[in-house]
Amino acid sequence: VHLRRRYRGETVDLSGSEVLLRLMAARYFFLDLRFEERTVYEEETQRGFLVALEAVVDMKKWDARVRYGIFDTDTYASRIYAYEIDLPGVVNNRMLYYKGTYGFAYISVRALENVKVTAKYSVVNRDAVSDRRIGCQVDLDI
Repeated sequence: VHLRRRYRGETVDLSGSEVLLRLMAARYFFLDLRFEERTVYEEETQRGFLVALEAVVDMKKWDARVRYGIFDTDTYASRIYAYEIDLPGVVNNRMLYYKGTYGFAYISVRALENVKVTAKYSVVNRDAVSDRRIGCQVDLDI
């Protein structure tokens, strides 16, 4: 269980809470339940939240992750930043605002001792806009 609460007097966009509950069914399989909220105190109090469930299988030769979440923020100022796994060498800190759903499917396979193939499909549905992305990467260790 991971709990974090941030209070900022001057940096109001960093005020918020984060709860992560990890359920490990086996050494190689676990579920993450995430809850994040953000509060921005300006003329009116603006709030945002994210709830997401992620399933992970982590084996020696391959690993897979699937996450699905819903988010709802009052304004862009109360946006939520959700870190998610991406292709090797890439850090993805997704910014979620207004109302919608998001998720991704990720798989990484070590085809040979020196060859690793990784693929990811992600989608964000926000109001009437849908952002879908596909990525694939082959890593060679020489």
